[in-house]
Amino acid sequence: LDGEVVYRFESRSVLSIQQHHFAPVEIAHAPERGNYKGGEGNANDVIMWGSLPDGSDGSMGDTMLFQLPRGFDHSQASADTEDFEVQVLESVPWTTRRKPAISSSGMDAYFALVNNRITGWNKGQRFDVVANLGPQPMPHAGDPSGYAGRPIVLGDDDRMLIVTSPGNEYISGVDSATGGMMWVHGPMGASPFTVPRISPDGAVVYFGKKNKIYSLNSTSGTWRWGEGGYSQRGTSASVMLADFSLSSTGEFLFYNGFGR
Repeated sequence: LDGEVVYRFESRSVLSIQQHHFAPVEIAHAPERGNYKGGEGNANDVIMWGSLPDGSDGSMGDTMLFQLPRGFDHSQASADTEDFEVQVLESVPWTTRRKPAISSSGMDAYFALVNNRITGWNKGQRFDVVANLGPQPMPHAGDPSGYAGRPIVLGDDDRMLIVTSPGNEYISGVDSATGGMMWVHGPMGASPFTVPRISPDGAVVYFGKKNKIYSLNSTSGTWRWGEGGYSQRGTSASVMLADFSLSSTGEFLFYNGFGR
């Protein structure tokens, strides 16, 4: 609460870690089955991330995870942090530029990888074993050495992965259990996607592209507002750069049409 650093981790201090910079992190808030630090029932947030590619080398990296120990009291001024630990889950033959997607249970995780692939753990496994999904290529057109335009987003009660393509031309729904393509839309032009937003019930996907907002049924991929999307009257053709927000009820969507 006072801004004081409680714990610091530097990858250079651990010889077993590949010498890469960290990719963005994702947080699973109060996971239903947190069992990484302190055994079953640890409800503290789980933080997970991968390695950025080092220059042109995207072939080797690590997956890492941090969770506060069960029973940790952050309100104490002299809290004991001796038991804190970043866990290197697995050294992996890939790197990423995006944060992972983590299920509401905190037990399933998915990464969009460099070289236009995805991978994931979704069998209730601990993440220190080989991923059971992929790595597998995504059949998007564009640069096969690229990576997803935006982070993977989970929809349809964590059964669907919403994935955007390198070059921002395509958006797809991928079955989280099998990796099979369920639906795809595109090409939609090279303007960047905003990060897709999911309705509270997981049934609807919203995203922005250029100067329009689009809405899809997450399971079927069918358009809810038509394939032309929604654009406010008088809106110019300026590209939407800012991500938008969805209310907690899913009734209202707030966006800046010009990214300014």
